[in-house]
This record gives sequence, C-alpha cells and structure tokens, in this order.
Amino acid sequence: DDGPPNWSPDGQRITFQSLMDGNSNIYVMDPNGDDLRRLTDHLAFDGLPSWSSDSKQIAFVSERDLNYEIYVTDVNGINIHNLTNHPVYDFQPNWFNSDGYLVSPGSNLMTMWGRIKRACD
Repeated sequence: DDGPPNWSPDGQRITFQSLMDGNSNIYVMDPNGDDLRRLTDHLAFDGLPSWSSDSKQIAFVSERDLNYEIYVTDVNGINIHNLTNHPVYDFQPNWFNSDGYLVSPGSNLMTMWGRIKRACD
C-alpha cells in the first residue's frame, strides 16, 4: 500500500508514503530505486509528502500529536518539526512558492484558500 510517487523539483529524488514497515511512513529514494531511506519512523500516520521548490525539505501530514498536522523535515529526515500545531485538522500540504510558504487546502479551518503558513525563514 504505497502512496503515489512525488518527484523532487530537481528530478534527483522521489518521495512517497508506504506501509512497508507496518506503519504509514515517508520514504525517499533515487529515481532508479537505489538509496531507499525511511525519513519518518512513527506509529501514527505519516503521509502525503510534498517537496519544497529547492528540493531541500519535505512537508507531510502526521497524526503523531493525535491530530492531523503539517510537519516539515529536511530531505535527510533530520529536523522534523510541527508547522501548524493547532486543534484544526490540516491535510494536503503544498508548497506554492520559493519563499517557503505552504498551503493546506484540505484544512477544515474555514478560509477561502485553506490555511497558509510559512515553513522557513
């Protein structure tokens, strides 16, 4: 049960969600299938990965805080942090410009375009 592949903007890596280790986690690999690495390792759902425009970070949805939140990690799985951290569910993270802004169109927060948050400085 793997999620669809998501190519990095630079074309060098692919990320996807998978249950291959028993839980839904985020993985990254080379386009030829080499260098497969698990970026997340948590009992809760981690999925729906989305690349930053510079291919250095990945945003994803996690239920690790008992609420669907948007998290961001470096491409090596280091520096995972909760970006949204509020009681409203957030889904489908999408980077929409090179300044590090994310939009969560699946958020159940009542806004016209979804929840918008800046992921980096």
